[in-house]
Amino acid sequence: MHQRLMSIVARTVLGALSVFMLAPGPQAKAALLSPEPAYNARVLRLQYAAQPDERSQMIVTAISPVGGPHVDVYAADQTGAPFRQIGTISDPQFATGLCCGTLYELPRHVGALPQGTLLWAASVGQKPEYRPMAIKIYGSEDEGRTWRYLSEIRSPNKGGLWEPEFTLGRDGALIMFFSDETDQAQYSQTTKKVRTYDAVNWRDIGYVVVSDIRGDRPGMPVVRLLSDGQYMMTYELGGPAQFIVYYRLSDDGWNWGNPADVGAEIRLPNGAFPAHTPRFTVMPDGAILLAAQLIETPRLTLGARNGRVLLVNRAGNPATPWRTIPAPVPVPGACSETCREYQWCPNYSSALLPSESDRQVVEFASSWTGSACMTSYAWAPWPSAGQGSAN
Repeated sequence: MHQRLMSIVARTVLGALSVFMLAPGPQAKAALLSPEPAYNARVLRLQYAAQPDERSQMIVTAISPVGGPHVDVYAADQTGAPFRQIGTISDPQFATGLCCGTLYELPRHVGALPQGTLLWAASVGQKPEYRPMAIKIYGSEDEGRTWRYLSEIRSPNKGGLWEPEFTLGRDGALIMFFSDETDQAQYSQTTKKVRTYDAVNWRDIGYVVVSDIRGDRPGMPVVRLLSDGQYMMTYELGGPAQFIVYYRLSDDGWNWGNPADVGAEIRLPNGAFPAHTPRFTVMPDGAILLAAQLIETPRLTLGARNGRVLLVNRAGNPATPWRTIPAPVPVPGACSETCREYQWCPNYSSALLPSESDRQVVEFASSWTGSACMTSYAWAPWPSAGQGSAN
């Protein structure tokens, strides 16, 4: 869900999603990640760094257009500390179009890449005159300070490759998921998978989600391990399905069932649903916390709490009821890219990370200032058991 989608049905702000919220307690004021424009923030906490004193450090990446498209890398040592820039990912080909990055830390070695290697990947070459596109992958073995090109997968035609996401499969393979527009004769878009055992050669490309409805566009996959050991994937289902957030589960990270089964929707008990650009994290207590660009009513209108809440599943089982809690970085003006020019930015693909203590959560969210897309972050208390609204 980004600039390639010019046919999204425009939403109107009609109706209201009535949500009773419990007081969230003290909440930090949002701070800018950078004084310069930045978007598509990704965050993780180091767990496998070679130096023990660097484990638990937070690493953030964000795309910046200033001075030519590139990626700035930031770090912070503790909850509440300001983020400082420590590195940059640059490539002359970023000027041909740069979109939809992802950040991942290897939990074990893959090929010659040691445990703790940071991976960053993104779509490159989206401008029509530079296609075919590629998903290019870069690595850092010094906790984000320096980066080098590793490998890529290329489009077989002028169709798009978007929104990469990594996980490590049960068998030790590094798996990458991505959104694929190269099968236009049959599908508008699909979600695919590909894997490598040596971090160089990618193989076994295949489908994860397809739809027998020609206009459906499953995309923006995110994969995390749940507390019960299962892999969970969330994704938006664009097109006629109105970008509702879906999920599916896997025992090994590679096999996700019949690709033609588009999965199960995530909805609130009153029928409202998260839509567009979903991302989620798993809290240390096992709860699932999900951010989406929009919260919509069953009538496909923006709800009163749109841009102001996160969805939480306290049971750690996506098939059980979801509730809402206040977002650390509220973006009340969140809307899809068809609202106004450049309005893809507000609350687009917001990133979440729990604190080590499981007492706080940080959110990185973007907003449109009228001339630029800026990213802010803030910490908020993690609610105690039972807190949150059922609507």
